[in-house]
Amino acid sequence: MAAEVDPGNVTYPFAGLNEWELVKWLGTTGLPNTQIDALLKLSWVKSSPPSFKTSADLVNRIESLLSVPVWTGKWITLSEAPFDPQLLLYQNPVECLEWLEANPDFSGDKDYVPYEEYLNKDHTDCCYSEMASE
Repeated sequence: MAAEVDPGNVTYPFAGLNEWELVKWLGTTGLPNTQIDALLKLSWVKSSPPSFKTSADLVNRIESLLSVPVWTGKWITLSEAPFDPQLLLYQNPVECLEWLEANPDFSGDKDYVPYEEYLNKDHTDCCYSEMASE
């Protein structure tokens, strides 16, 4: 089963959650590429093959994933403290939101509109909230 670009496939460029777990395991075990290739050639693996055929294909797919947004630093001087420059660290908020949207760890845990939540059974205490990830 080849991985397809599909808005419902939160594990793209991998075929699904099972393959995502395999990739996560392969990526964290420290196995050399030759051993990953040997694993992919096993009959047992070929009976339910992943969408990647070689370790090189696996590495290319992992590298194609969105990278974590980079931090940028800028020295600023406040008028209240002209002799004490401060380093302002920040990230591009659009890149951060794109990363959160593409990350399967956050799938289904995002609110896109403000919502109200009742804090008691009588529905008399209401808490309003803004867009957030849980």
